[in-house]
Amino acid sequence: MDAFRGRLDEPPLVYDLIAAATGTDNEGLTGFIQGEADTAFAHAEQRLARHDYLVADAFSAADVNISFALEFGEARGRLGGYPALQAYLARLQGRPAYKAARAKGGNYDLSIFGAGVADR
Repeated sequence: MDAFRGRLDEPPLVYDLIAAATGTDNEGLTGFIQGEADTAFAHAEQRLARHDYLVADAFSAADVNISFALEFGEARGRLGGYPALQAYLARLQGRPAYKAARAKGGNYDLSIFGAGVADR
């Protein structure tokens, strides 16, 4: 994928899903999604480098909301440059309520998202 050369090892998180659904590789969409992903991860990384949670210093719905996006990013190998996000995700996954929810709902396999458009 020429649009990613020199910028990424992998396409943005949701790009593969959009490209697969539409059968297209759109450079404008690529740039937009890349910018949004970079901005969100960088902002969260800065916050979580100094705090345990996203809002104040207490667990909140914001932490629940971001957890799946981080799990998806982890499955895509996109959290490598974000050590605070990696540690934060491990803390979320270690919470008793998270473990109980996973036990009740069952495990889900995000490894199917491991291969990106660039790998096909």
